[in-house]
Amino acid sequence: MRDLQMQVEELQCKEEELKQRLSTAERCLHGPSSAASESSYACIAPVPPPLGAVSPTPPPIPLRLRPVVRQRMEMEEPMAQGGIPAGPRRVTRETTYTSYTSMELRDLAKQCKQRMDLEASATALREALAGWGRAVNEDKVQGPGYSVRFLGVVWSG
Repeated sequence: MRDLQMQVEELQCKEEELKQRLSTAERCLHGPSSAASESSYACIAPVPPPLGAVSPTPPPIPLRLRPVVRQRMEMEEPMAQGGIPAGPRRVTRETTYTSYTSMELRDLAKQCKQRMDLEASATALREALAGWGRAVNEDKVQGPGYSVRFLGVVWSG
């Protein structure tokens, strides 16, 4: 029964993701106005500004970070001699974990690139991870002058 619920939840998540992709594709194809001079790919690959022009700051990308909480249970069935079940199944281990879709991580990487200009301090990474309920393993930190590449951004200490 629990496996069936997990499958239903996974299908609902996939359905939501496909709906988002479809709406994004429709917006790219049709756009807010249907002027003939606009390219249908304008929202996918925007034209860079001329060399002398000042480019406006890009709008922030909305993050779609929805942690999906999943549980995995391992069942154990006691066996008697001859391989005949000797009693009811029981749960031996229960694991709970969260995961993000690759699209959500891609959004996060895009936002990091926009806001941090590909260079950021390690304290910003620590603050972001603390906001997500995660922490930096301080044993891995190499001291001042170190740099870490994470989500497409170089985080320097």
